[in-house]
Amino acid sequence: MIITHVIGGIGNQLFQYAAGRRLAYNLNTELKLDITSYDVPIEHSYRLDKFNINATIATPEEIASLKKINSILYSSSLEEVLNAPDNTYLEGWWASELYFKDISDLIRKEFTLKEPLSPNAETYKQKILSAECSVSMHFRHGDFVYNPTFKTYNKTYGYIPPLEKYYECINLLKAIYKNLTVFVFSNNLPWLKKILKLDVPIEFVDGCKYDFEELYLMSLCKHNIKPVSTFSWWASWLNQNPDKKVFQLNPADAKTVENWHYTLSPSAKNAPLNIVVPFDKERDLQNLEIRPFFSLLLVVNNDAATIADTLDSLLAQDYKYYEVIIIDNASTDGSRAICRQKIADKKNVTFKKLYTKVNNAKAWNTALKMAQGYYVSFLKGNDRFTSNALTIFYIIHYPNMRDIFYYFAWLEEKDNDGKKTLIKMGNEYFQAHTKEMLALNGQDAVKLLLNNNLNSFLGTKIFNRKFLAENKIKFDKRLNDTEAELFFQIEALFKSKTLQAPSNAVYIAPKDN
Repeated sequence: MIITHVIGGIGNQLFQYAAGRRLAYNLNTELKLDITSYDVPIEHSYRLDKFNINATIATPEEIASLKKINSILYSSSLEEVLNAPDNTYLEGWWASELYFKDISDLIRKEFTLKEPLSPNAETYKQKILSAECSVSMHFRHGDFVYNPTFKTYNKTYGYIPPLEKYYECINLLKAIYKNLTVFVFSNNLPWLKKILKLDVPIEFVDGCKYDFEELYLMSLCKHNIKPVSTFSWWASWLNQNPDKKVFQLNPADAKTVENWHYTLSPSAKNAPLNIVVPFDKERDLQNLEIRPFFSLLLVVNNDAATIADTLDSLLAQDYKYYEVIIIDNASTDGSRAICRQKIADKKNVTFKKLYTKVNNAKAWNTALKMAQGYYVSFLKGNDRFTSNALTIFYIIHYPNMRDIFYYFAWLEEKDNDGKKTLIKMGNEYFQAHTKEMLALNGQDAVKLLLNNNLNSFLGTKIFNRKFLAENKIKFDKRLNDTEAELFFQIEALFKSKTLQAPSNAVYIAPKDN
């Protein structure tokens, strides 16, 4: 038996299957898939079941058994993977044809779709087949801009080729073929519809029901222009046109798989490795309809002196898949007007006004019912995050969902001359008090928090929303604000199985909070 660990988007899944399938085929043994990575919510869905693959799903017992016998990991050499014995567990990306080249015909046969296309995808299929010279043009944009993993780990990931590179590919094809029709595929079509200018017919492939349908449609085009992307790599590899020209747009140059080099324009040649496209109205990026990963639940109680800074910090997050839900708790000091001004053009903010003041517990419970994110954070009108806070939390959550993240904070103080300083509250400080608190009963834990002035820091955490729902944890509206917050956090901490704090400071708390 061979088990291959499946993770990531559809392109990576195809590579992981192909490597495992080749090994199992050559050893004349069965292939099983470890798909436990999709037991937790991530951006991608398991898609191999949409293809005519020859594999079954591994059980937890089978996975554990093979991991003990022989695991081949990411860092293993090509030779180790190709020559692995039976009863091997493969855990890697294997993003190269070298891992399955000797069974290419078999892989192409199995990477066909099991079910008919959706009506919209079928319409585009007929357009592609009827075009005299169809060209797929793939722009991977949305997640390259916002997903922090691409900015953190590898500069070539998240690379968005300049339009000049795409235009040059089209000009080369125009010199060879007549009557080009360009079919544009992207995870941010609204942006492209505004900026893409070609002197050939363009079809923006929009409204397909599934991503694997788009991959299939790209493979039907006679020629392919693609960025650094396993998704479009597979589309071009599955392209059956014997005369295909496949342009791979890399950071350093642009070339075809046939090593067909050409000179770039000076502006494209000198382009930076990472082209960061801002999240703004001009490029219409806010039209991306993606479920928020985080919900920041903010209760405002006459916080006119601090609410502007709070909102500035929340709206400045460089990770963009989040929402802010503001509950204005019948403020009378102008807080409401400040909030409305700050969020006037923000599509990821929901504002709810309460006409009768309630305690924070009831307001936070109201916001929690409205939340859509996988994680929620309960905030007040003088809380602040660093601009990279959600990026840090996103990176350390992957690929397993924690029950609770607790903050690694800065404490803001004012010197005698009025200047502000930041005092670092280290991770070890929180861990020590958390362990001490978990060893106590509820009442003593509350006393510990109060006596050590830890309620502000330990009280504003990020919680797994599913964990809260499954354990029926919510704020007790019968308690005053401080007690409700303390008992909520203690109940969550006592019931949680996984806690984690980042190694970087992500939260700035005023000393008098």
